[in-house]
Amino acid sequence: MALLLFCFVLFLIMGMPIAFVIGIAGFAFFLTVPYLNYETATQLIVSQSQSFTFLAVPFFIFAGNLMNVSGITSRLLGLARILTRRMYGGTAQISVVMSTLMGGVSGSATADAAMETRILGPEMLRLGYSKGYICAVNCVTALITATIPPSLGLIIFGFVGEVSIGRLFAAGLIPGVLMMTFLMATTSITSRINRYDPPRQREALSVLSPERAAKARRMLFNGALASIVFSLVFAALPLFKVITVPAAGAIPTAAIGFFLAGLALILTRLLFRALPLIIQEIIDNLTGSIWALLFPVILIVGIRFGVFTPSESGAFAVIYAVIIGKFVYRELNWRNFKEALLITLKDNGAIMLIIAMSGPFSYAITWVKLPVALSGLIFGITSDPQALVLIMLGFLFITGMFVDSNVNFLLLTPIFLPMVKNAGIDPVHFGVLMATVVTLGVMTPPIGSALYTVCGIIDCPVEDYTKHSLPFMVAVLLEIAILVFLPEAVLWIPDMVFGK
Repeated sequence: MALLLFCFVLFLIMGMPIAFVIGIAGFAFFLTVPYLNYETATQLIVSQSQSFTFLAVPFFIFAGNLMNVSGITSRLLGLARILTRRMYGGTAQISVVMSTLMGGVSGSATADAAMETRILGPEMLRLGYSKGYICAVNCVTALITATIPPSLGLIIFGFVGEVSIGRLFAAGLIPGVLMMTFLMATTSITSRINRYDPPRQREALSVLSPERAAKARRMLFNGALASIVFSLVFAALPLFKVITVPAAGAIPTAAIGFFLAGLALILTRLLFRALPLIIQEIIDNLTGSIWALLFPVILIVGIRFGVFTPSESGAFAVIYAVIIGKFVYRELNWRNFKEALLITLKDNGAIMLIIAMSGPFSYAITWVKLPVALSGLIFGITSDPQALVLIMLGFLFITGMFVDSNVNFLLLTPIFLPMVKNAGIDPVHFGVLMATVVTLGVMTPPIGSALYTVCGIIDCPVEDYTKHSLPFMVAVLLEIAILVFLPEAVLWIPDMVFGK
């Protein structure tokens, strides 16, 4: 075990590609155990790629690349611009909304951060944003893709830990929207402080007649009032014991209701201010982007009702992307298709090499009973479930600063998942938290891949990025703390859709 850890740390410090780091370290372990032969290590490498469940990963990567070359990205960008142009820091807000909308398309935080920096970076520089702020907002907001389905991290967690991928997909929706809310608020506050991109006064070009605008406002008011009343009733029922809710779940359930009421109130205020100018534009844009927005919903509904398995959902995603790109948007051609296929081959090659090489390393961890030893150590500190989760998330955050997120999922899920189950914590709840924290690691020094990707695009010093990213990191950590102590916020949709 000592040689395994020594090789792992040494080659990681040397900057060797992570696939070879874990592969060589795994083989080094077999050198120290005489009765384990190299044929076993070779078989473990091959067996890692022989999972039917894991077929979803290359399919979803291919589907995301097809959607990117089929015009979906440009349509989602247009929708995000319309929704955020009346906000403070409107161009930076586009990044937050785009990450939420693109979560169902890209599934990758690094790809999303790079794409948004290339598209929005030049415009933000022109508007006076600093390079550090541009990289920070585009990089950290891409964290939303870690939970919005189809998240690659959730797929790998479900594959390794044998957790329902359908429930993981459903569980990621509320955390994703909640993170969007926190990051939009942070963007607004920091933009006001730095005086970035204040709302510009535009001509009062009404696309609706005064009568139709007044009617639309009344409809909006009635709909918002109904939403707020429903949310408040939802919050009050468990508190006044009108419905039966476990004692520990009454306050969290009420909190969800109050959060929904507040969100409805905020959205109503924003729409009221911009309604005469943008309502027709939103409708026109939705006709083009609705197919991308429906994608996560179709996945969850299809898995829930047995139309396809989680593995088959990846193949469905490819077919869906081809049909939408070719027959709806009419932008998918052979040149775009080959471009998406080439990118997919490169992406899958890198990911599959990491997965294959993790076989001997994972076997070594299990052989020396590291999960049992670590479990005894952590349970010796505390037996409180929330405290245990915080300790594990702290460890995951630290490892995420040095090791690729996919490697963390592959190596640490078998270690922590037994502890999670022993502590009585729902694996789906922990999976969403782990996906968020581990992916956050690619956005933090010293080795964050997304960090160096976005900084390299606009030539930004890492120090400037780190300084401007701190408010966003605080917002993310606050959201994670809420999810830790309010598991109902994560489990409400999967329990409602799939049952408990």
